[in-house]
Amino acid sequence: MDGLVVLCLCCRCTCFRRRKRSKVSIENPDVSVIQDLYKQRLSAGTQPSTHPLLKTYADSQINVSSDLPGYNVVPPAPEPIYWHGKKNEASLESFTAGEEFTRAYPPLEVLPPADHLELIKNNGVHAWRLSYDTNALQSLVTITKDGLGAKFHTTNDVAVQSNYPLFSLSELQSGVLHYFEMTILSNESPDSTTIAIGLCTKPYPSFRLPGWNLHSVGYHSDDGHKFNDAYGGREYGPSWGVVGDTIGCGYSADTGFVFFTKNGEFLGNAFTGIRHVWFPSIGADGKCEVDVNFGSKTFVYSGAKGFGASGPITEEKQY
Repeated sequence: MDGLVVLCLCCRCTCFRRRKRSKVSIENPDVSVIQDLYKQRLSAGTQPSTHPLLKTYADSQINVSSDLPGYNVVPPAPEPIYWHGKKNEASLESFTAGEEFTRAYPPLEVLPPADHLELIKNNGVHAWRLSYDTNALQSLVTITKDGLGAKFHTTNDVAVQSNYPLFSLSELQSGVLHYFEMTILSNESPDSTTIAIGLCTKPYPSFRLPGWNLHSVGYHSDDGHKFNDAYGGREYGPSWGVVGDTIGCGYSADTGFVFFTKNGEFLGNAFTGIRHVWFPSIGADGKCEVDVNFGSKTFVYSGAKGFGASGPITEEKQY
């Protein structure tokens, strides 16, 4: 399958024409097409995942009360959708390529195999690392610091994910928080570069930032908007992207809440009732470098103390 994914990525690279976001909204032909597709998806309704392994995982990890939102259902947000942001955006070709990718390679929604579970049990949160999903990514982004950093080399949209999803081997059946942070070390063009942090399923089209494709959520630096499943952004938090900014992403398996933080400040719940086998994901469309902390170091956000990508962390496994 890796070969097919690489072929798909390479074929689409020629479609990445970057352009400044126009002030025109509905008259823009690209946006008009995307809006029509959005309306079609809404009218079709949201279909919950029926993958048996995902259902088993959800049932074993959380206690879902009857008054919580339905499985994999995202309630409509009250904020209006913003079809344009402040900086660059991907082309319609990139959008449609992402849709085609997801149809060809739907989320696997599986947990690591037994031999990896033993490694995770022995290493705790230290087992989480950024990793290359395809060899083609290596010319676009360099994974540094043994998987705890990334250096982006291109002005095309590029996303990288962790090797393991957010899940817990803890015996806790409720109250489990998963959390990770990203700190910006350099950003050559903060006025034109968008950096993103979020959660995505696998396989995921690496030419789409988190939140810009199906089965993903993201918080973007250029306008502070939150994104979910490709269709426009909604108001959420402040913009960010300067050197020293630390942005965090948290997920509560109990409720399907996804939230973000900026420099230690909780920004509120961004999404509710979203449940997938999520992989921590970051992305950028400009030259920059970031560090990633899955919980092996103290978080800037104190509310995540004792938790990490692996859920609960014992002190001896954290530092």
